[in-house]
Amino acid sequence: MVLAQRWGSAYRKMNIKQGFIGFRRDMLSWMAKHRTLIKIVVLDTFACNHDRHQGNLFYDSKRNWFCAIDMDSSYKYNLCEIACQNLMGMINDRNLRLRGKELYALIEYKKYLDFLIKTFRPEDIVDMYDYFAHKAGFVEGSPLYRSPVDSELRRNKAMIMRSYDDAKRLAIIVGDLITKAQNNAKRW
Repeated sequence: MVLAQRWGSAYRKMNIKQGFIGFRRDMLSWMAKHRTLIKIVVLDTFACNHDRHQGNLFYDSKRNWFCAIDMDSSYKYNLCEIACQNLMGMINDRNLRLRGKELYALIEYKKYLDFLIKTFRPEDIVDMYDYFAHKAGFVEGSPLYRSPVDSELRRNKAMIMRSYDDAKRLAIIVGDLITKAQNNAKRW
C-alpha cells in the first residue's frame, strides 16, 4: 500500500475532503473513477468525518482498492445536513447532467447510505462510542477525563443523534436527485 501522495497522476489532485462544505458535485467525478472511493465518501458523510485527505488514504495496487484510516474528526460537524443543502442545489439545477459513471456512483452512494442507516441506529453508535471512550480511559476519575474531554464527548454524542435524522433525509434527497438525473438523461 502507498500513501495518496504517491499514487499515479490519476488521483494526484483528488479531493474528497468534505471539510466544512460537505458532499458536493465535484466529488461525483472522483467517486466515478474508483468504486472504493464511493464507500469511503459515504462513510465519511454518515460518520460526519470532515477531515479525509490524501495523507489518510492508502492505495493497494495489488488489490486495486483504497483504504481509509484516521476517523478522529468524526461527529464534529453535521455533514449530512450540509450534504442535504448541497444536493438540493443540484436538484434545483435545471441543466443537471450526470455522466453514466457519475450516476452509477450516486446510485451506489445511496445504496451504501441506506445500508448504514438501516444497520447502525444512533443509539447503537452512541453505545459503541461510550464503550470505546471507556476503553481509551475517558472515564470519570481518570487523568485523561477533564472538562474539555467531557464537553467534546457530549457534543459528539449529540451530533450522532442529530446527523442520523439528516442522513435519512439525505437518502431521500439522493433518491430524488437520481430520479431527476435519469429523467434529464432521457431528455438529452
